[in-house]
Amino acid sequence: MTTVFKRICLIPLVLFCVSGAANAAETEKPINLTYEEHIRPIFRAHCFDCHGASEELKGGLDLRLVRFLIKGGESGEAIVPGKPDQSNLISRIESGEMPPGEARVPKDQIETLKRWIAAGAKTSRLEPESIGPGLGITPEERAYWAFQPIKRPQ
Repeated sequence: MTTVFKRICLIPLVLFCVSGAANAAETEKPINLTYEEHIRPIFRAHCFDCHGASEELKGGLDLRLVRFLIKGGESGEAIVPGKPDQSNLISRIESGEMPPGEARVPKDQIETLKRWIAAGAKTSRLEPESIGPGLGITPEERAYWAFQPIKRPQ
């Protein structure tokens, strides 16, 4: 009788463990990183004050579009798509040279930047031909609930 009881208890336990392993594998799928969704918010928090928000760009580097990152500034290319180890941006951030001051880019965000560059520095849409001064509001930011028109409940 105890053997039957053990088997009855063991079957649900095995099924539970197998389903948990399947869910864990499912959540570990790589995320397709894009500039607009994953990278721009990092730059907005740490870099745009000097490299995008004002008309005078420090070091001649504009981080508002990916093609500007590839073009670079006075120190050369900021990123080399597919090669984070050769990207000036990563070496400057990791060395603590950028951003200036006390605030540092968190390690998890640096890893996100590296993964994005390694994956080819992708964007979610075509970049505009020209861009005005300042940051502006992207379509992703415009989709935020606070920018939506107020609707009466029905």
